[in-house]
Amino acid sequence: MSADSYQKFVTSTTPPTNIQVGDSWFNPSTNRTYQFVNVSGQGLQWVEQVTSAGSGTSITLGNVTVTGGTGSFSGSSSNLSVTLNNIGETVGLSAVALPGYFTYELTKQTILYATANTASTMVINFVGSSSSSLNNVMSIGQSISAVLMLTQGSTGYLPTAYYIDGVAVTPKWQGGTAPSTGSTTAIDVLSYTIIKTANATFTVLGSQTKFS
Repeated sequence: MSADSYQKFVTSTTPPTNIQVGDSWFNPSTNRTYQFVNVSGQGLQWVEQVTSAGSGTSITLGNVTVTGGTGSFSGSSSNLSVTLNNIGETVGLSAVALPGYFTYELTKQTILYATANTASTMVINFVGSSSSSLNNVMSIGQSISAVLMLTQGSTGYLPTAYYIDGVAVTPKWQGGTAPSTGSTTAIDVLSYTIIKTANATFTVLGSQTKFS
């Protein structure tokens, strides 16, 4: 066995050389620990290692991608749980008009922009995904927002009925009256706040805004 055949833990202010996959490096100037690994599609590189931290511990991360699971951030009576300098949100794009019955999968995106002219009225069914109900995705006391952006041509069309997990629900509309007609040659933005108040029980608040 050569001297370099075992995994090493190196402390230095610069990345060590003569390394192999699995070696770890602690940078005392930044108090960060890295491991030399093979990242799919990117090759061998140093990747920062993060462990659980106790209360009051500050952790600084670079570009981080988290797949799966749910992150939970708890604030306190004197601190907000999360502060963001900026944020990007995924917008689902549909180049075709929505069908007469449309299943809105909220785990895919919460903003959906239909860029083709709306061709007919429609029924919207909000679900978590094709394999999970919104009731299973959400906890009691949670809310989720959904935004539907409909491009309108010479005739404007709107949803006529709403469902959550296949069960009919009647939104409460801003101003107290449900919108009855779509705009023409504009974009109608329909915004919904869906609140889970009990098991399989939801309150939906809706609004319509015209952009042209």
